[in-house]
Amino acid sequence: MPNKKIHGSIFSYFLRISEYPAHEHVYVGDNLKGDILPPKSLGMRTIAVGKEIKEADFSVEKIYDIRKLLL
Repeated sequence: MPNKKIHGSIFSYFLRISEYPAHEHVYVGDNLKGDILPPKSLGMRTIAVGKEIKEADFSVEKIYDIRKLLL
């Protein structure tokens, strides 16, 4: 069974059923191939947690640091 995150089908599905455009969604993760690249390729914003990922829109050290970005 293929990984739905890596090839982006789960993100595409979510965007199809959402009433909001892709750029108004934020995906948070710690993996470049599974969490950052697929949603970015569909126009979503991304936040990397736990390490710097240059391809992400933002990177934070701890999950609770996201609060500073969203407020």
